[in-house]
Amino acid sequence: MKGKHGKANEPTALTVAKVPLARPRSVEELVRTVSEAIVHARRKVAISVNSNMTWLYWGIGRHIVEFERGGKRAVYGQELLKVIARKLESRFGRGFSWRNLYSMCKFYEGFPDPNILQTVSAKLPWSSLCRILSVRESGAREFYLQLALKEVWSYRLLKRHVQSGLYHRTSSLARRKMLAKDSIPAVLEPEEVIRDPYVFEFLGFQDQSYSENDLETALVSRLQSFLTELGKGFCFEARQRRIDLSGKDYYVDLVFYHRFLKSSILVDLKVGEFAHSYAGQMNYYLNWWKQNEMAPGDQPPIGIILCATKDDAHVEFTLGGIANRIFVSRYQTSLPTQTELQDLLMKTQDKWESEHKKLPSAEIERINEGSR
Repeated sequence: MKGKHGKANEPTALTVAKVPLARPRSVEELVRTVSEAIVHARRKVAISVNSNMTWLYWGIGRHIVEFERGGKRAVYGQELLKVIARKLESRFGRGFSWRNLYSMCKFYEGFPDPNILQTVSAKLPWSSLCRILSVRESGAREFYLQLALKEVWSYRLLKRHVQSGLYHRTSSLARRKMLAKDSIPAVLEPEEVIRDPYVFEFLGFQDQSYSENDLETALVSRLQSFLTELGKGFCFEARQRRIDLSGKDYYVDLVFYHRFLKSSILVDLKVGEFAHSYAGQMNYYLNWWKQNEMAPGDQPPIGIILCATKDDAHVEFTLGGIANRIFVSRYQTSLPTQTELQDLLMKTQDKWESEHKKLPSAEIERINEGSR
């Protein structure tokens, strides 16, 4: 059924009532059918309520900001917000504190175009929008907004990605491909998939007194969080995968398959600093894998050595003569501090300059803004 503008109308109680239903064959089937209807209806109500509340908060912010601008003041004052909050809270409750009103003003300033808000309000809850607006750097803020919309992130996942500095741990090319309209990039390189560093704060380790086996066990037991951190496309295959080399048994800690790269990914876990012998061992595994495990259509395997610490110069010289694709990434068991995020920004700038010789002025300004 279509409306006057040619778009399908939402089903009403009347139209639903006219649809013939299959008679349930048992009480259990009846309960399941009714339960599904309740869940579906509640979900639609929640989406509608969220959208309406988002528009309300946007409108409140707009009224306050425009009031301030009408008074020829550059910004809205905290004292004014406190006056308004006292009057609103006495009538509508605690949801209109001056801090919440401040968030509404920032929300309006962040989304002054109602056409953009039309899409955002229907897909992201108010709490997620507030978390995105708290990101100071404009490029990072847009990245998290667009990816949250595309991937339908929950508030918890969004918060985790922001706190772990996903934007700063992802190359500029990888960001563009992550935000592309196509879910599966046409061309994807390992450098765009593998991150450095990885953040494993979900393991709950309080100190460094854990073994490689402890780390491996904890990652596998929290596989969903681990896969989320690894990124889209990783499929878990095996733990302690045995390799038989000349009658001797060797074991790869973790094996994944990346469905976009079409490659097996072998992961070696190390709790200490990177040593050059680790690369030789991984190279050994990859050569064996190419001869014994590659299926038709597969790309050559990739090796990731995950270490607690590493020296970049040492890694570069060690991997210089190895033909196989081996990456050395650092991992940390706590969320990065502001200083660590700033260091990541500086590394991003240095890498860009080394590849392109000169950094655009807009990019320099963005990095400086994020480092203040």
